[in-house]
This record gives sequence, structure tokens and C-alpha cells, in this order.
Amino acid sequence: MDAAQNGTDGENIRELRKLLGWTQFDLSRATDLDRSRLSLAENGHVTLRPDELRLIEEAVRLGTEQRSAQLESLLIAVEGNPRKGQQP
Repeated sequence: MDAAQNGTDGENIRELRKLLGWTQFDLSRATDLDRSRLSLAENGHVTLRPDELRLIEEAVRLGTEQRSAQLESLLIAVEGNPRKGQQP
């Protein structure tokens, strides 16, 4: 992977992490990757290995599912009923 591609990966990781409301520490805990390595990757200084990228992908996927479930629970609490299968 060249430097330009690496910078793009790092920027994407940072953007996804922030969309989830996670710090680098949170992502580090979710992936068991060192926080300083994540920082270096986000800033384009290192290239993450494919196995590291898969760990990040899985953590983001699970984090997104968790966030979605939290939002659904909030909607149910506010509206008083579930949205799934709801008739208009």
C-alpha cells in the first residue's frame, strides 16, 4: 500500500471512529490494537496490516450495530412502541 492510500485509510478510520463517538482509546480496547499504532495509522505514518484492518472493520461493524440498537431503544421509549412492523 502506498503512502497516499495509507493516508486515506487513516482518514477513513478516524472518520468512522468519530462517527461512533469513540476515542482512539475506545477503538484500541475494541480491537486490542495499541492506541499509539492507531494514532500513527490515522496520521498516515504507518500502514496497517490486513489483519489489523479486519479487526477495525469488525469493531466498527459491531459498534454501528450497537449504536443502531441504542437509537431504536430510544425511539421506542419516546414513541411508546416499536417501529418494526408498525402499521401507519
